[in-house]
Amino acid sequence: MIRLLWKEWHELKWYLIALALGPWLLGLLPSSKLGYDRSGIWSLDVLLLLLILAFWAGTRMPGEMRATRFGVGWLPIKRWKVWLVKFGPGFLVAALFPLWIHLVALYRVHPIRYGENETALMHVADNLAYALSLYTCTFAVSMFASSVVAILCAYVAAIYVVPAILLSGPIYAGVRESAIQVLLSGVALTVSFGVWTKGRSAGPVRKTGVTVVSAFSGLALGVLVLAFVGIISAGSFRAFRVELYKVAEYWAMSHHRDGSYHVPGTRELPSPDGRAFAYVCVFYDVETRGSRTAYTYRTGEIRIRDFRGTVAVLKQAWASPAAWLPDGSLLVVTGNKEGRPIALSEWDPRTGRLVHLARLPRIAFVIPDSTGDKIAVLASPRRGGGDDLWVLDRQSRRTKLLRPGLNMTWSGQSPPRWNGDRLIFYRNFRSGYWSIRADGADFKRVFPEARDG
Repeated sequence: MIRLLWKEWHELKWYLIALALGPWLLGLLPSSKLGYDRSGIWSLDVLLLLLILAFWAGTRMPGEMRATRFGVGWLPIKRWKVWLVKFGPGFLVAALFPLWIHLVALYRVHPIRYGENETALMHVADNLAYALSLYTCTFAVSMFASSVVAILCAYVAAIYVVPAILLSGPIYAGVRESAIQVLLSGVALTVSFGVWTKGRSAGPVRKTGVTVVSAFSGLALGVLVLAFVGIISAGSFRAFRVELYKVAEYWAMSHHRDGSYHVPGTRELPSPDGRAFAYVCVFYDVETRGSRTAYTYRTGEIRIRDFRGTVAVLKQAWASPAAWLPDGSLLVVTGNKEGRPIALSEWDPRTGRLVHLARLPRIAFVIPDSTGDKIAVLASPRRGGGDDLWVLDRQSRRTKLLRPGLNMTWSGQSPPRWNGDRLIFYRNFRSGYWSIRADGADFKRVFPEARDG
């Protein structure tokens, strides 16, 4: 095996040198940003660098797959070891190459400016997904075709066609592009291994069967990897399960037949146990007049859905879910015909009972405490600017104005939250974090400033 690795080194050393020096040479060009600009993975310099990986992967197996050629496949070495020697070094380089591009960019491309909500890790992860999918896909296709055909097919499929087709539907809202690349990598990896170990010298029928079985195995492998990574990135299995529910709902709503429309991003609230989530669903009438299409609002409702389907429905026009209570009830904000949220109610999905709690001008935010007994409400001020901070006692249904006209914001910061009997919230950069007791006393600043890092 060591001798095979030595042979691979002599055949691949120029590819490795090109991958090591390529980012440095491209970084000397004034127009090169190594993908650290608005185009990201679609930057020409990154696509050229990934093309070197495609050539590496596409030249490893075509010659060895010929039945009349006396290659390493005929040596008295287990086939899985031969496949590992052919596939492993390039896969390792493809996994490390995006990190190498980033390290070069830190020295050659400066200053690196990231867009809103972007980080260096996101760029490395995107490049990693494309590099691994391109390498594995090229390696797999090269077992059925020549090197040039494999490179062209895999390059177009991994970089352009497959993501464009799979991410064109509404499921895109819940699936990152890198997830599709992971699935593609898992399928290509198992297909190449299966064909080499079980169908290398077999006829077309058996080779096709091996390919199909390997593809399903690779799909299962990719799903497991995505689930593992998703649980880690989400922080818990419950949070990951909530994301799965959202993906399932997006997919289900893309096939609706009842004239309803789920408004994405509109008060989608996961339940405390992570088993379901509430969302707004509106119904509309469609009327076509020539080349123009008119949508007329008919009514709306709130739905609670888990992975199996819709659990409960609240037929209430101009309403949206505001917050979950610890006992499983849902706080609902309702409005008038102009859509202005003016009332807060409690809905029990198990019994369908709707209880009116309070009536406030234009409710903006609702924050129940850990017990659900006290509910903080941000509403439009009766006079002046800012927000009025109210506290509602759930049992007595009495409201109390704690502070009028507060200038509060949580853009980029934590939203208002309870800490025992105190509400902590962020006002602005100069003021920092403040807190106040549920009875309105002891209004004070907690942290003078809230600087990043």
